[in-house]
Order: sequence, then structure tokens, then C-alpha cells
Amino acid sequence: MKKVSKIFTSLGVVGMSAALFFTPIAGVSASARAVGPELATGIDVSKFQGGINWQQVKAAGIRFAMIRVGTMKKGLDEQFVNNINGANAAGIRTGIYIYSYATTPEAAAVEANQVLAWIAPYAVTFPVAIDIEDNVQKGLNAAQLQAIADTFCNILSGAGYETLVYANRNWFMQRMPSVSAPKWVAQYDVACDYPGDYVMWQSSSHATYPGIPGRVDVDHLYSDYFTRIIPEGFNSWGGHTFYYHNFRKQFGWINLENKKYHADPNGYIQTGWFQDESGIYYLDPTAGGLAKTGFADIEGKRYYFDEAGVKRTGLLNLGGTVYYANADGVCQKGLVPLEDGVHYFDDEYKMHTGLTQVGDKLYMFNPQGVMQTGMVALETGKYMFGSDGAAIKGWYSNEQGQKFFFNQDHVAVTGNQTIEKANYLFNPEGVMQTGWSGEIATGRYYFGPDGKMVTGWSDIEGQRYYFGADGKMVVGMASLPDGVYYLEPKDGHRTVGWVQQPDGWRYFDGNTGKMLVKTTAVLENVSCTFDKNGLLADPAGWTPGTPLPAPAPDAGAAASTGASTPAASAGASAQTAPAAPAN
Repeated sequence: MKKVSKIFTSLGVVGMSAALFFTPIAGVSASARAVGPELATGIDVSKFQGGINWQQVKAAGIRFAMIRVGTMKKGLDEQFVNNINGANAAGIRTGIYIYSYATTPEAAAVEANQVLAWIAPYAVTFPVAIDIEDNVQKGLNAAQLQAIADTFCNILSGAGYETLVYANRNWFMQRMPSVSAPKWVAQYDVACDYPGDYVMWQSSSHATYPGIPGRVDVDHLYSDYFTRIIPEGFNSWGGHTFYYHNFRKQFGWINLENKKYHADPNGYIQTGWFQDESGIYYLDPTAGGLAKTGFADIEGKRYYFDEAGVKRTGLLNLGGTVYYANADGVCQKGLVPLEDGVHYFDDEYKMHTGLTQVGDKLYMFNPQGVMQTGMVALETGKYMFGSDGAAIKGWYSNEQGQKFFFNQDHVAVTGNQTIEKANYLFNPEGVMQTGWSGEIATGRYYFGPDGKMVTGWSDIEGQRYYFGADGKMVVGMASLPDGVYYLEPKDGHRTVGWVQQPDGWRYFDGNTGKMLVKTTAVLENVSCTFDKNGLLADPAGWTPGTPLPAPAPDAGAAASTGASTPAASAGASAQTAPAAPAN
């Protein structure tokens, strides 16, 4: 693509004459080393073509144009702006080339960055090429030329453009056999016999087209850049997916309406796990590499990704519901030990607080979700949670020796309770009671050292008491199946000996405690007879503990012997008086 005055050097006389009347589509063919069949015909232009009517060019069947942007010696091509705007307006695909004077990779980098600056305001819809053919480059070896071409193309590729390397057939075969980018080969003939792969062939410099004042280079395309380079969106080719914006591949994070994708340095849309300095992501293969957000089940494990798509770890408070993901980001279920204690996460990975049934066990978790142990008082009652956090049922003794009983709901019982056919009393704190309980007026009970309520006879602190079937201590006269007893009304202990009641005196046996009924017994040297109600019937009128009254004399005896003296009567009474009543 040198100046027109030098273009004929690669053609013979006959070829030159033919080229003057060249019709681009007819009579040309590519060799088998083209990467595919010919797809389209295009042209490459510069200031030397002057002003171009691009609508006429389009109507003539030209589908793409490679437009010179300029050179480092003379700057921006005088027709570049007109050409790229006119071609784009006509719907012709627009590629770019720079005529290179670079002799080092560093110079090639300068050219590349200058090209990027020049083309930045415009839509470049086809590849960007470096044209390597100048005399200053003829003395360079293959490695040096490759370094120049690769440096330029790598910079343009890194900006999202497809790239080409332009040179004539002999340069590619003799000077520059290897380059990283696809090749655009110039060979002015009816066929291209370059033995290597190429994607574009420049077959003539003498083509004529309506809308172009003079001669123009004609090019044949063998790689489908039309469908590959798109204005916007995802495009898959070559076994990879890319995202294009303004006809350029995008790299790194791609944000599309709150959806994120990531393209690697080659522009490949990535899938699967991905990590960069901002975090770890999962790029869903089933959604074209879309970064997951929210909960996601991946290979049988659940993960959580925040709004930015970053995998989260640790305790996650999401709208008041707490979850936990371990160091690998895997959400956990069940009882999970953490730094502050054990937490529970259910089958939906949600953390629990408060009373929680897990299988057949009950646990308590505080407002922070930490499992509790020990005694815990709640509105529903008092609970005891063992060292493993599970609530206790049945009997439990604490370190202070206090005993509790926890029912089937794990709640400590209070008040009177029947447990295994025995009655117990628990205070409002749930502590089992022993000893005396209640008052005489309302009912007095006794609970033994084992906490069981006493019934029947019981010896307590040296005294004997009787408790009914309901456990209530009996006081006063107690008619029991085996006899009648007297239980002191003031404290309920069994009384023996004489007991005076409003209707008379009764006697309760000192050994058995039973009341004497319908019997005569010598008590304190006095023969005493008791009726069916246990009342002392004889001696009538005698008060136990006082002298027995002298018998009344009959009249005959008094006349013959004389009346007894008062002293004699008193002596007889003192001798027979019973002892004081025994308790």
C-alpha cells in the first residue's frame, strides 16, 4: 500500500495493463491456504484516492474498507475523517491501517497508542492493521519484524480491536514468516499462492469503482468479521464467547443492567469460579457467565453472593435472618461451633434463636443465636440445659443439692406434683421441698428427705404424726380403722395418757396411742371403766390426778362404827388419785 506511483513495481507489463481495467470480483481466486471461501470484496483507501462518494461505492458491492489513519511522519491522513464517517454512513464496514516506520517494538508501541488516540472518537467496525513494508524495515531480521508486529497488535487487541498484519507475499515468505495476528497478504495476480494461512488478500492496486476518482486497492476477505465483530452484545465464535461494545471486545468486568460478567485478557467470557482482588465470584455456566448473586446451589453446596456477586463468608444478616457460610463460603446446617459458641442453622440454613427443637432434643439460643447451657428462666418456665445444650427431662440435682423435676416439655414443675405415683412439692423456683409445709388452719403436710409427701403414720423429730391419704396432717380426735387416736390440735403430734374434753375424760394407751373404749383398766392404781365412746364412766365424777373420793357410808355402818374423820377421808383420796395425764 505504498504510494500509487510505486505500486506497479510488483506487476509485470502485462499485469499492469490488465490491472488498469480490473474488475474486482471476476477472475481472481485464493489458494487453499486462505482460511475459508471468499466472503466479501473490499477496498483500502488513503488520501491518494481523494474525495470518495461512499454511497456509490456501497452500491457497487463493496462491503468493507480498510482506511489509512495516518503515519508517524505526516500525522493523521488528510482524508481519514471523511473516509471513516462516509463509509460508516453508507453502511460499509470500516477497518483501519497505519503505514508503519517502526524499527523497534518500542516504536511500534508508540504507533499503536497513536492509532488508538486517532480512532477513539469513531466506530471502527473491522480489524486494525499494521502495514510493514517500508525501506527502513528491510534490514531487520524475522524476529525483529515479528516483535514490531506483535507489539502493535497486542496493544490494539488489548483495546478490544481485531488486528491484522499487512505485507506482501515476499515479505511474509522471506522476511517475516511468523506473526501472532492474522495475515493480510498483498500479491497482485489472478490468484494468491502464499503457502501460509491468511484472512485477506490484496489482489490489485488498479481497481476502479464508481464514486472513487482514481485507482484503488482491492481486497478479498476469507474470515467472517461481519458476524464476528458486532456493535453490541455477546458473540460466540472460535469456541469462546465475547462481549462487544461499539464493535470492540470488552475485558474485565462487564456490567449490564445490574448483571455482571467477566472477560479475561483474551476477551473470553469466563465461567465457573473466578477470583480477583475484589473477591471470589461464581460465573454461572448455565447463564452465559452471569455472576451469581444471592443464594446459589453449586455442586451440591449452597453459597451466598452479595449484590456485587462477591462470595460471602461468616455470619450473614440478610434482612434480619442470619445465615453462616464457612471459610470456603459453604452455607452450614445443623449445630455449628463458632468463636462465640454453638449456633443452630436449620435445613433452610437459617439461624435460630430462642427455644428450638432439633430432632428429639430441645435447645435454647440467645438473641445472638448462641446455644445456652445451665438453668434458664423464660416466660414459659424454667429449663435446664446440659453441657451439650440439650434440655433435661426428669430429675436433676444442682451443685447446691437442690432437686428439680422437668416435665415432658422440659419445663421445671412447680407446686404440688404427682410423679411416679408419689406426691411432691416444688416452690415457685422449681426447687423440690422437704419438711413441713402449710399451716394447721389450712392444712399442714410433711415431705420426707426424698421429697415424697408423707401419708399415714410417721415419726418426725421424736414425735408421731398421722397424715391422711391426701397428705394432710390430721389433728384432734382421729378415728382410724384400728382405733381412735388423739392428735394434738396445736401441732398434730400423737398424745397418750389422759385427755380432758368437753364431754369428759378419755385415756389413750401409752404404747399404742389408741383410746380405751368399753373396758376397765387400772390406771394409776385406780380401776377405771370406759364406755363405748371412750369416756371415763367409773369412778364417776373423778378427775384424774386428784384423790379418789371416799365411798359414801351407809346408815347402819355409821351407827355402829361412827363417822370417819375428815383427815381419814383425805388420806384415802390421796392414796388412790391417778397420776397427771401423760402426753
